[in-house]
Amino acid sequence: MKTLIEHLRVLNHTLRRLLLTPNATLLNILIIGIALSLPVGGYVLLKSVQTLGSKIAGTRRSACSSPRERVAPTSNASAKSSSNTRESRVLNLFSREVALKKLQQSTGMSDVIGGLSQNPLPDAFVVYPKTAM
Repeated sequence: MKTLIEHLRVLNHTLRRLLLTPNATLLNILIIGIALSLPVGGYVLLKSVQTLGSKIAGTRRSACSSPRERVAPTSNASAKSSSNTRESRVLNLFSREVALKKLQQSTGMSDVIGGLSQNPLPDAFVVYPKTAM
C-alpha cells in the first residue's frame, strides 16, 4: 500500500509540472509523435518504391520493325525460323493490329487512336536476348 501511495504522489507531482509548462509539454508530445511516425513513413515510402519498381520491365528486349509492304505470313515464318539462334531467347512477331491494340490499352487514348484513318504502326519483331547485357 505504501508503494501505491508513493506512485500516486509522484504522478500528481509530474502532472502539476506538466500543467505549469504547457508549451514544453506540447513540444515533447510533438517530438515523440514525430519519432514514432518516422518508421511508419519510411515503410510506406519503401512499399511505394517497390510498387513502382515492379512495374518496370526487368528483362532487356530489342524491337525491329519491318517494312509496311511485307505481309504477315512471311514475317511469321521468318520469326519461327530465327527463333533458334544462339543470341536470342525468344523472337516474337507483333502485327500492326496487335501493336495498335496494345497502344490503345496502355495509353488510355483509345478515342484519339480510334480517330486515325489508318494504322501508322509497322509490323515488328521483339527479341529477348539469352544473356544479360
